[in-house]
Amino acid sequence: MTTCPSILRRRPLVAVTVLVALSMASCTGDSSTEPPATEPVATDPPATEPVATDPPTTEPPATEPPATEPPTTEPSATAPLATDPPGTEPPATEPCDAPTGSVTVEDGFPFQMSSLVGSDIRTGEHPCFERVVLELQGEGELPGYRVEYVPDPVRLSPSDLPVELAGDATLVLSVASWMTDTEGNGYQGPTQFFPTGLTHIMELLLIENFEGLHAWAIGIDEQRDFTVTTLTEPPRIVIDVASS
Repeated sequence: MTTCPSILRRRPLVAVTVLVALSMASCTGDSSTEPPATEPVATDPPATEPVATDPPTTEPPATEPPATEPPTTEPSATAPLATDPPGTEPPATEPCDAPTGSVTVEDGFPFQMSSLVGSDIRTGEHPCFERVVLELQGEGELPGYRVEYVPDPVRLSPSDLPVELAGDATLVLSVASWMTDTEGNGYQGPTQFFPTGLTHIMELLLIENFEGLHAWAIGIDEQRDFTVTTLTEPPRIVIDVASS
């Protein structure tokens, strides 16, 4: 407790006011006072923009893909399967030129004789016909020839013995030259054979090789159209028998 108010009883009234003022000032200066407690004023924090940050890069856990069977699909009924490589056209097929003719074909036979002798006789298959090729060798001009159907049985020359060939029709190729001459020059192959891989030409038989002439009989399944052509280098006589 302060005793400052007792001074008022000891001093004249005149000085009371001054003293009181001084005393109050000194009392105020001497006493320790704390400033009144004040509650802080609630203020909103300043608005701040959130800082954009990239999310942390994380690697997804490695997982094995589940084993699955590829789905079985049926090809579309309207989409044809590709059989040719892209950008290519299918190969063109040549038109079929079948032989047309069944009458006797003759050129210079029997008077156009030749010093050529036989080299080979062979057969072959083609899309529209089957072929017989008589090949000759030596020096000289192509001999005369004749190709014709003859009635069965055919006859051997010079014996005139009848002989039956396979098939229901016989085509005979006669040539004005030796197949094998009297000195053994020329053809050395078989004089009878049955071609393999053919359908219509069934048998070939050498029925004549006499006095500078020779002939082959060709057994065919039935009488069919045929054509005859000649070729050179080497000289050849070609018979094409129609397949249909």
